[in-house]
Parts: sequence; structure tokens; C-alpha cells
Amino acid sequence: MVEFLSKNEKVDYGLHADFGFPTSAGDISMPLDIAGALALPRLPKMALAGVSLVKSSLTGATLRFDMRVSNRSGFPIELKGLSYDIALANQRVSQGRAQTQPLAAKGESVVPIVVRLSYLDLGAAVVKMIKRREAPYRVRGALDFGLFKQDFDLSGSAKL
Repeated sequence: MVEFLSKNEKVDYGLHADFGFPTSAGDISMPLDIAGALALPRLPKMALAGVSLVKSSLTGATLRFDMRVSNRSGFPIELKGLSYDIALANQRVSQGRAQTQPLAAKGESVVPIVVRLSYLDLGAAVVKMIKRREAPYRVRGALDFGLFKQDFDLSGSAKL
């Protein structure tokens, strides 16, 4: 069933019935035929749209992580928020909760997460990232729909 729901956007249905009513003139039969398609909900897809340097100083930097949330369903979705935990070079640099916007049917939204880094707190990891000119990252968290949450776990490497 889960496989069916993940691969299909809709499910066809049909209802065929015959209703009988007793009357003074005799029984009357009324056929009922209804058919259509029911749109199925699909979980939104999360992706890291980009990482950019907002500000840099001798003691630290400010980065912006743009999280893309794509609604793959044919109807709008109300999001209550996005919780996150961000690590660079295997070291946690930020955690928190970001505000989100409702997602239009088949639409997407970018949720910006601004992270302030202290070079002193990151220690040797900063030297490795600067030498390699890339920063390995991992962003974990959950989309909050109110009644349930959808976990996500994204990792990769951002060029500096």
C-alpha cells in the first residue's frame, strides 16, 4: 500500500448501486453510478537549494542555508514549521526552528536558515574547510504538519 501511495498521484474509484423504494404503485428501482479519481496526498520533498556566505570577519562568518520544500500533491499543504540541526565538518553549528509558508498545489517554497559561525568554536575544522575550499555539511530535521512530522536528512559538500 505504501508503495502504491508513493508512486501514484490519484486513485480511480467507482460506485455502482441499485436502490429500491416501495411505493403504492409498486417497487421503484433507481440505479446509481458514480466514478471519478481521488487525489492522493504525497509527502513534500526537501532539498538544499544552496549555501551562501552572507558575511565574513576575522572571528567568524554568517552562512545562509536555503532549504527548498516542494509540494508534490495536487492540493495546498499547510506547514506549521521546520525544525533543523546543522553540522559542518561533523560539528554541530546550529539548531532551531524556522517559520514556513503554506505550500501551493505543486508549488515550492524556500526557507532561509541563517547560521552564525565562530572560527574559535569550530577549531581545526575551519582550517580543513579553508584548505579544501569546501565544507561538508549535514542538515537534519523535520517538517511539522501539525498532526504529524516528516523527518529529513540531507548531506553533501558546499564549495567555498
